[in-house]
Amino acid sequence: MDNEDGGGRPMAANGVSDQRPVDKQHWAASLIPLAVNLAAGVKYERAAVTAFLYRACDEPLDGSPLMSKYARPKGVSADELDAAVKAAVNYALTPLIGQRADSIRPRKVEWLWQGYLPLSKLSVFSGDPGEGKSTLTLDLAARVTTGGRFVDGTQAPQGGVVLLTGEDDADDTIVPRLKAAEADLSRIQIITCAQPDGEAGPRLLTLPADIPEIADAVRKLQARLVVIDPLSSFLAGEVDANSDHDVRRVLAALADMATNTGAAVLLVRHLNKGSGQKAMYRAGGSIGVVAAARAAYLVGRVPDEPSGLRAIVPIKNNLAPLPKPRGFWLKPGEAGESARVEWSFEELNIGAEELLGDGGGARDTKLDDACRFLSEALKDGPRPSREIRDRAGERGISKMTLRRAREALGIEAFKRGRGDAGGWWLRLPGGEGDDADGEETAN
Repeated sequence: MDNEDGGGRPMAANGVSDQRPVDKQHWAASLIPLAVNLAAGVKYERAAVTAFLYRACDEPLDGSPLMSKYARPKGVSADELDAAVKAAVNYALTPLIGQRADSIRPRKVEWLWQGYLPLSKLSVFSGDPGEGKSTLTLDLAARVTTGGRFVDGTQAPQGGVVLLTGEDDADDTIVPRLKAAEADLSRIQIITCAQPDGEAGPRLLTLPADIPEIADAVRKLQARLVVIDPLSSFLAGEVDANSDHDVRRVLAALADMATNTGAAVLLVRHLNKGSGQKAMYRAGGSIGVVAAARAAYLVGRVPDEPSGLRAIVPIKNNLAPLPKPRGFWLKPGEAGESARVEWSFEELNIGAEELLGDGGGARDTKLDDACRFLSEALKDGPRPSREIRDRAGERGISKMTLRRAREALGIEAFKRGRGDAGGWWLRLPGGEGDDADGEETAN
């Protein structure tokens, strides 16, 4: 009875019943998870995985019940065994898509403008026509060409700039604006057409077909910034700007170019005419543009700001905390020269919806809060302007909103004292105090 199992059935020499039903397909399939586990344990060495599988099939380890299920059933030929083992090993060692996390070397994010525009990534400026997007990008480009400083004091990495321009002419608009911004023109390549296409002459540059040519220009110029203004002008005819799938295909290719060249790619696009939507959804075309960009900003005129102040306001930033909004003016040059950007060093407290003018409720709430604060602070009589400004700041009321509240309430400014000893004070309309001596903007 030594060659019989407990039920009297004959036993094979390897301890597996010779009389069990033969299910070759099930047995072969059972080798696959075993091969996968083995591959992970021996760092994917084909010879080691193969040898272990053969051993498990023909010589169950120490008669282990756990391993005996892999034993070759009766009726499985040597060729069938070889085929099953080979299939399991090939499956286990077939490379996975993507990369193993432990094979990726972490690196820090590098910035063109610290906290605002990342290198090797896509960013986007959105805004209505005529609000200064293009002039703003040229100001940033000029600072890159000279290694100048941005408004917050951080320094730009010096390098070339590639400009793809689809709306403005180079000779009467772009170059004059660059000169007004004191750019190093020798570091800037302006592209509107692709290379000549046979006898037909130059053709319009399109995306994604001509991305290799753009990348070539970036490398040869050692560019740190690429501006595509506007994105819609360069999309190939077969690309539907409203199709998330089509747009993401183009942006994926641009993102690869940014990664491979190390340049910051800044996309410019217009807003649609919708209202009541969040800023992220107001830009024309597919939402995929903002989704694919690592940083996105709204550019526009600050509502109820008589000085013509404009602002760049963050919508999203996937690589750092949202940076502060920044204000700027478009200042005309002397003798009719091109406009240039003049930055405001005053801190702005404005959100994207407020900048759009669609977030009227939020904007009115801030203004109402500031008006209530001023009315309460001045109800007992005039107070020093500096004191009011400091107290407003402690309550989260920005200087811009405080100024708007002063205008809405008709708050009067006047000077007490003479000369250097004097100081500016504020009072409610018709309140008691000395006559104003100077302009309100001196506050």
